[in-house]
Amino acid sequence: MWLKGEWRPLSKKRFHELVDGLGVETDDETFRFLPRFPPGKKEFIQGATIAQLDHPHYRVWQDFIDNFYERPPERDIALFLPCAAKKPYFLSKTHTLVFGEIKRSRNFKRIHRIVISSPGVIPFEFNTSYPFNAYDWPEKDETPEVMREYIRINKGRIKDYFRDHSYSKVFCYFRPKAESYTALKEACADLGIALVPVLADRLFDSEALNELVKALDSAE
Repeated sequence: MWLKGEWRPLSKKRFHELVDGLGVETDDETFRFLPRFPPGKKEFIQGATIAQLDHPHYRVWQDFIDNFYERPPERDIALFLPCAAKKPYFLSKTHTLVFGEIKRSRNFKRIHRIVISSPGVIPFEFNTSYPFNAYDWPEKDETPEVMREYIRINKGRIKDYFRDHSYSKVFCYFRPKAESYTALKEACADLGIALVPVLADRLFDSEALNELVKALDSAE
């Protein structure tokens, strides 16, 4: 029913609002779970299409991330990053390079890596979870209509994420023309969030990565 959009679990906040004053005893362990899909329901999600963007497995996860997930409290600096062709992300050259560089930052232990991709907003700790480890979005197949929908849908997902997750600083590291960057920039503008972009056409050369580390070091 959750996959079909016919039902969704109440968030901890919403549940307490509904039972406030009724003397209901609650168990917070109820809210500590992850979406789990039976093997028979898992699939490799492929294609640069609007249907892929709105896949029900993505919708369930975004609902969970918005309403149940709590970021690590010590990681109060958000760093939004692009996805990578290789999954899980931590095995990719892209994220290996970024991780190796940001470890040099004096604020490394405060940095929370978050990927924006076709499944939506993906805190890095979930990068090995299905479906984030089982999809492919071939950019060469994007049409103008799909690109517009990618921005619109992910802008909404980013705004939903920020409504329940706050940070002392928000950085991003995308190519200037990336749809993920456009979605993030517009979402932050709508919400009045100060976004610090570290942009370069050649994202992963040493000069660009040094600029990223300098920016992260500047966070108070």
